[in-house]
Amino acid sequence: MKSLFWEDGRFYRANLHTHSTCSDGSLEPSELFAAYRDMGYQILALTDHETLWPHSRLSTPDMLVLEGFEMSFAAAGRSTPTRQTCHITMLAKAPNLSQKDGNPAFLPIKEGAEQGVHRVFSVEGINNVLSSASQEGYFPILSHPYWSLQKPQDFVRLECLGGVEVYNHLCALAGSRDCSAAALDAFLSEGKSLLPIAADDCHGDLPAGEPDCDRFGGFEMICATALTYPAVIEALEAGQAYASTGPLFTQLGTEDGRLHFVCSAVREARLLSDTRPVSARLYDPAGRITYGSFAIPPQAGWVRLEITDTEGHTAWTRAYADREL
Repeated sequence: MKSLFWEDGRFYRANLHTHSTCSDGSLEPSELFAAYRDMGYQILALTDHETLWPHSRLSTPDMLVLEGFEMSFAAAGRSTPTRQTCHITMLAKAPNLSQKDGNPAFLPIKEGAEQGVHRVFSVEGINNVLSSASQEGYFPILSHPYWSLQKPQDFVRLECLGGVEVYNHLCALAGSRDCSAAALDAFLSEGKSLLPIAADDCHGDLPAGEPDCDRFGGFEMICATALTYPAVIEALEAGQAYASTGPLFTQLGTEDGRLHFVCSAVREARLLSDTRPVSARLYDPAGRITYGSFAIPPQAGWVRLEITDTEGHTAWTRAYADREL
C-alpha cells in the first residue's frame, strides 16, 4: 500500500494559533508552554497580534515552540462587529526571523530589505502582503474567515496561503461557523488545495475542563521526521498533517484504486471529492469504526477524508490530488 503519510515520520500534536500576554492573551508564554505540554502537545506556535517575539528559546527536547504573529486587515481601516476583516496567522519558517517588540506598521522584513508592504483591505492589498510574507520566510494561514465576515468569493482569490482554519476553537465557543471544512472546500472549488488547520486561538485563562476554556479544542497532527524547527516546517509545507478536534488517524494510504485508513474509534467516515458522492460513507452509531476503505472515484480530481466520533468531534485530511493517489 502506498502511504500518504511519511513512513519515516511520527505524529506530533500542535496548536498553531495562540495568544499570550504579549498581546491580548491572559497567560504568559511560559504558562501556555507548560499548559500545552501537560496536555500532551509537542508543538506550540505563539502567534500574538501584530508582534513577533523570539519565543523559540522556550523549546525543550520534548516541546517545540514555533514563532509567529497574527496580522489583521480591516475594512475602512478599523474593526467593528459589522465590518469585514481578514486575519492571517504568519508562522515563521525559522526562529528569530525578526525580533519585534511593538506594533509593526508593516510586515516584519529582513534587515536591509526595502520598506515593508502597507496593509490595504482588498484582495490585491492582502495578496501583496501574502506574497511578501512568503518571500520573507513565513507560512501564512487564513484564520477564521467566517468570523471575520469575509465573503467566499473574495477569500478564495487570496494567493500564497499555506493553510486555512477549518476549526477555530474560540470562534466555535462563540457560535461562529468556523468549525467545518466550508472554507477549505471553497478554495478547492477554485483549484487551490490548502492544508486544513484546527487551532485554539486561545486568549483566556479558564482551567482545562471548564466549558468555556478556549484551549485544547482544535489541534494539528503533524507528521515530521523529527521534533525540530526545520523538520516541522518541512512537514507543513509538504502537507504532512491533518486537523482534528478529537479523532486520530494512524494510517492513510492507497491501493488498487481505494483509499484505506486506520483511526481511533469513530461512528462515521466520509470520502469527499469533486464528484457526486456514491457509497462514500461508513456509519456505525455505536462508534466502532477503526478502519475502512473507499473506492476512489475514477473521475475525481481530488479526494479528502473526514471522520467523526460519537461526541461529534471530527478530523479532516487535506485534499489529495489524483496524481498523489
